[in-house]
Amino acid sequence: MLNKMILLVSVLIISSNSMAKQNTKVSKSLCLKIDAKIATAKKNMRVVYTDKKGQTLRSKLKVLQKKKVYCKISTFPTSS
Repeated sequence: MLNKMILLVSVLIISSNSMAKQNTKVSKSLCLKIDAKIATAKKNMRVVYTDKKGQTLRSKLKVLQKKKVYCKISTFPTSS
């Protein structure tokens, strides 16, 4: 029982560390362009596309929005 508990805790610690390190590096130049990239991604989502293309666009938009949050945390401006 104790071995299972130790295994569970170690797996949780390892997985939380790997999830926290996901592409959180942003720069001022990236942050200045992020709003334009988000607008372009949203514009591309308004046209007709295949299901696969839609999934790609949604994941790209999600990544861009996450980077925008990191820019705000780092106090970089997101538009010029």
